[in-house]
Amino acid sequence: MTLSAETETFTIDELAERAQQWLAEHGLDAHYYRRVQDAPSERTIRYYRTHGLIDEPIKAGRERRFTRRHMLQLVAIKALQTRGLSHDRIQAELYGRTDAELEAIVEASLPRARAEPPPVIVLKEFALAPGLRLAADPATFAKATTHDRAALVARFEAALDALADGHDQGEPHS
Repeated sequence: MTLSAETETFTIDELAERAQQWLAEHGLDAHYYRRVQDAPSERTIRYYRTHGLIDEPIKAGRERRFTRRHMLQLVAIKALQTRGLSHDRIQAELYGRTDAELEAIVEASLPRARAEPPPVIVLKEFALAPGLRLAADPATFAKATTHDRAALVARFEAALDALADGHDQGEPHS
């Protein structure tokens, strides 16, 4: 997970902007989850700092600078909010965590890519007689050889015989 360089520092504005961008790019933005109020603003960051959710920023003269750790903490807070955790619970979860542990919390909250949906199969249905229908995948039967067709006819005849005799010798339906 790449949030920023180890030694890079940010103003509170830059931290808020980068966190908003990272959250949106990774699917943890407020618009997706709706339980998360907003992407973090300066005001939100100050609130988190006051309540001990984010470490004290580094003082550089009159300016306060935020680091990669602050970014990790901020993203971890938002990640835990997507799970519905309260600020008290989030504080308990994050207190004393190392950077690696914060990264693991964030990684565990990222939405997973969905598997490709199965291919759509369009069946063509034929009414052969009252009470008797044949459903087939045209793409499959387009490749059938003369031998394949003969085997299907034999299986069809066997199924008809089983129906006439009152036996269920066909293959199970799914």
